[in-house]
This record gives sequence, C-alpha cells and structure tokens, in this order.
Amino acid sequence: MTTHVHLTPLNGFAGPVTLTAPGLPWGTTATFSPATVSAGNPTATLTLTTSSDGPVGDLPVTITPTGPPGTVVTGNLFIDDFSNDTGGGDELATIPYTYTVG
Repeated sequence: MTTHVHLTPLNGFAGPVTLTAPGLPWGTTATFSPATVSAGNPTATLTLTTSSDGPVGDLPVTITPTGPPGTVVTGNLFIDDFSNDTGGGDELATIPYTYTVG
C-alpha cells in the first residue's frame, strides 16, 4: 500500500521532521520517501510492504515524527489510488492526525 503523509507546520515552525513507523508486525516494512519533511518540502510517500508469509488483514500503523520537543505535526493521511494529485478528491480515505513531539 502506498499513501502520502503531509506536514502542516504551526506557529512558524519550519524545521525538519523525520518520519518513522515503529512497532509494525513481523514481515512488514514502512518506507518514507523522503524520510524527512519540512515546511519547504512537506509531503512524503509512505509505502507499506508485507512479506508473502507476513500478517494478513488490518495492520496498525503509527507514524511517529521526531523533531524538537513540543513540535506539533498535524495534517491528513491520504489513502489514495493515485489517479489524481493528493487532495484532488480521489482519495479512498482521509485520516486526520495530530502528534506532539515529546
């Protein structure tokens, strides 16, 4: 599965945020491209891959940004079929999220 992750900086924050997806089930990998987003380059593509003998069914995924403590990352996770640009209305689902770096 491939989707987009978009950073929406708040309160003038412009620094980089590194994206990870820790704790995935065995046989599942998450790749962010690029792995670091910022106000000037706010969108990353997330690709989730499972091995042929990996888990079947729903997979819990936690996207964890890292940056300066107190950084708030907010935006939407688009599950997209890529027939148009992200945010073009062709999304299969839009999931809002907010995360505060501790």
